[in-house]
Amino acid sequence: MELDFSGFLNTAIQNPIYLITVLFISGIVFSNGRTDAPHSIATSIATRSLSPKGAYFIVGIFGFLGIITMTLLGGNVASTIFKMVDFGC
Repeated sequence: MELDFSGFLNTAIQNPIYLITVLFISGIVFSNGRTDAPHSIATSIATRSLSPKGAYFIVGIFGFLGIITMTLLGGNVASTIFKMVDFGC
């Protein structure tokens, strides 16, 4: 069974625990991403391994590549987990 975005929204509305879990995980991912980039920039600048301009450039490029990679692979992972676990759908 494939779950599209409208199916996801319907499932989230019908199952409050599912919605709370999605919101909690989204908050963790946002918080983690918000703190990881500054730490990697500060570390590379403080150790003088990169210039500030180079550090921002590398973090920007790899942050973008991370988003693209997880967008392409995340659907496959979610589909595999959805097939493995009975969510009662």
